[in-house]
Amino acid sequence: MLLLLIAWLSIKSLVQTRNIFSILPLLVGVALGFGLSAPAWLALLDLVQGSARELQSAAAHWQWRVPPAALPGLILPSWTVNWTDFSSRSRPHAAAELACGLVAPSALIAGLIWRPRLAR
Repeated sequence: MLLLLIAWLSIKSLVQTRNIFSILPLLVGVALGFGLSAPAWLALLDLVQGSARELQSAAAHWQWRVPPAALPGLILPSWTVNWTDFSSRSRPHAAAELACGLVAPSALIAGLIWRPRLAR
């Protein structure tokens, strides 16, 4: 996704300015972003070595994925779907951990309600 975004912004900048050097600030920003995020990536790579995901075979990694039927749980925390657990059994599972998805729509609705009142 990052590569797609870089390509899109580069093409947009080149079309608007017709100057190859107009993408230089974008490339500098990407390089700085990678450099500043390096400690996080290195810590993540270090922690993966002792995690449960690393100890399992590659065929078992599908158990870490959220099933598409559980995606309404981003808005409805009580949404229940049968998920496969690590013993390869299908069990009903509430999407409570996906409930953080409720925060963004709630903030949007609150902003739409309070904004007209503040403008008066």
